[in-house]
Amino acid sequence: MTDPLRPFVQIIRASLASKSTRPASDRATGTSPSSSPEARTTPNGSLQSRLAARLSAIDRNNTSRMRKTFVETVLLSELGENLAQDPAFAELVNRVSEQLGAHPTIGPRLQALLLQLSTE
Repeated sequence: MTDPLRPFVQIIRASLASKSTRPASDRATGTSPSSSPEARTTPNGSLQSRLAARLSAIDRNNTSRMRKTFVETVLLSELGENLAQDPAFAELVNRVSEQLGAHPTIGPRLQALLLQLSTE
């Protein structure tokens, strides 16, 4: 059985690793190596740029909404935009978001990452 959180963990790890290993000039401009998962291009740009744009429109104190936006954006990027039309999609986003937020290790690290992305 596959771990349903695996794509999220990989994206978080890759993003955290790229933040710590990229030169300061790249971190300041938000550029990243094209081989990293967050730089994967989609019809609407890279996953990281889409996340940053969506997160910047959310109040930084609304941690629940930031997590939901993260989960929704990643799922749609990985599984296709048509998934948004599925009536069960919103419930899936809510459940995964709550599980990520409730995890004692992932929750705080994800929140820190989302806050960082929202200012890019």
